[in-house]
Amino acid sequence: MSQFRTTDAERKIHKVVKMFIELVLDYKDELKVDGIQFGIDFVGMRSESNGDIFISFIITKGDKKFGYTYTISIREIEFINSELLPRLIKSKSRSAIEKIKEQLIKNVK
Repeated sequence: MSQFRTTDAERKIHKVVKMFIELVLDYKDELKVDGIQFGIDFVGMRSESNGDIFISFIITKGDKKFGYTYTISIREIEFINSELLPRLIKSKSRSAIEKIKEQLIKNVK
């Protein structure tokens, strides 16, 4: 049986991605457009060999569904001081919610 080891760098990336997903889902109350509340769910993620992680969400209201994918650079995570990562991820998750709201405003009307 194979044994897989997780490096410190991989743990750091997993922690950051998990934090990002949790924050985006926590901000779901901010997904109101024209008084309409939308839901958001995590769909999945994948990483590319170029060092990017794609995190996908589905935004719903009734039978309407919109997809949204956010890209996080692994290299950016690796080179940022660990103490600054939580602030960076909070900023990125807020940015993602704002971009989702912009998409919803365009698509709702």
